[in-house]
Amino acid sequence: TIRKGSTIFVLGGRTTYSDWILNMLPKDQSEYAGGKAGFSDINVGITHKFNANNSIQAFGYWSRDKFSFGADTTFHYSNLNASIKGNNHFSDRHSMTLTAGYDRYVSSYEESNYEPQAYQLFTGVQQGYAKLGFKSNLGSHHVLSYGFNGVFYDLNPGNRVPVMAGSLVIPDALDRQRGIETALYVSDTWSPTEKLQFEYGLRGAGFLALNPSKFYFYPEVRLSGKYSFSPDFTAKAGSTQ
Repeated sequence: TIRKGSTIFVLGGRTTYSDWILNMLPKDQSEYAGGKAGFSDINVGITHKFNANNSIQAFGYWSRDKFSFGADTTFHYSNLNASIKGNNHFSDRHSMTLTAGYDRYVSSYEESNYEPQAYQLFTGVQQGYAKLGFKSNLGSHHVLSYGFNGVFYDLNPGNRVPVMAGSLVIPDALDRQRGIETALYVSDTWSPTEKLQFEYGLRGAGFLALNPSKFYFYPEVRLSGKYSFSPDFTAKAGSTQ
């Protein structure tokens, strides 16, 4: 049951009328006359608060671009993003955030100026990720942050296919590249005064390349600090090794 006042829903979208403008260009004076171009997108978001300690957020976005300023060359681009995040407060001192999402970008290029060599080229990249983070207020001006995150990458460097019945282009594709990145981290934020704050921690990051398989590991030590001279002026410094 969704209670009144506990849910926020947002929906938006955009589009263009570029085709209409290009069609108004005089064909005997502009090489872009008769060209086609367009952009459209849509986004949706929802936030629901179950109670004072639990909430969830979901977001989605899609867009598409296309343009063809000549009859023989066409470009297409598309983006897709989706994510969901849950927040839970176990107590006044402990909280957890879980996030998962997916991102995708694809593009295509079509060349049809000369039918025997007409082809279409596709490229793209997509990833799925998950993050689990915790925060614990330890008292004595200390806040402990720790968690895990992982990302799966899938890259399409390019695949080519023939277009038009008379095309002699041979289908070809580069090998897809895939990999998995993971990390564990822990850090402490210490605020000895209202104006002075230090943060220090450890992070272990690993990357597994697939096809062929190879694993890399990168330990990191992080240290940073900041001092607030006023609400509008803060000095910061940090180091990562």
